[in-house]
Amino acid sequence: DTSISGFLGRVRALLLRHQARRAAMYGFASFAGLAVLVPLLGTLVGDNRTSAQALIGTTALAVIVIGAAIVLMGVVVPRRRWTSDSDVARWVGERHKPIASDLLSSVELGAPASTRGAPSPALVDALIVATSERLEDVEPARLLPVEEIKHAKRWAMVAVALNVAIILIAPRLVWGGWR
Repeated sequence: DTSISGFLGRVRALLLRHQARRAAMYGFASFAGLAVLVPLLGTLVGDNRTSAQALIGTTALAVIVIGAAIVLMGVVVPRRRWTSDSDVARWVGERHKPIASDLLSSVELGAPASTRGAPSPALVDALIVATSERLEDVEPARLLPVEEIKHAKRWAMVAVALNVAIILIAPRLVWGGWR
């Protein structure tokens, strides 16, 4: 059972880091989008003090919401979603079908049970040993959905490129909007 718990612990750690990176990249893209949008809106507002203050307040609110979303989606939700070994075993089973049933059964049957009619301890131990051996061939890092990080990176790069392009194309518009 220790090797199954160790495997699931490694997977959980990778999942938490993966989700944190993903949320951070989407957050960066969102902040970069604001960095483009705010000066453009500032240019439209012009010298109207009330509108400028409203824009500053709305921008501050957007920054707070984006920051909260990064923490929520990158830290809080993943930690709640993959709290137990059963949760992680289900996730592994979705990503690696051949081990799905045995892994989840090993985790659930390996937990102490005081109910009547519990399965034979020898059978449970045999299942756990067999599943542990099958897990030796599964690399936790290969289970991660690589496309999620690529997608988030792409959004971040597009946001940076958009910022650079707008600064190069219309620098006065951007700098004027920030004042």
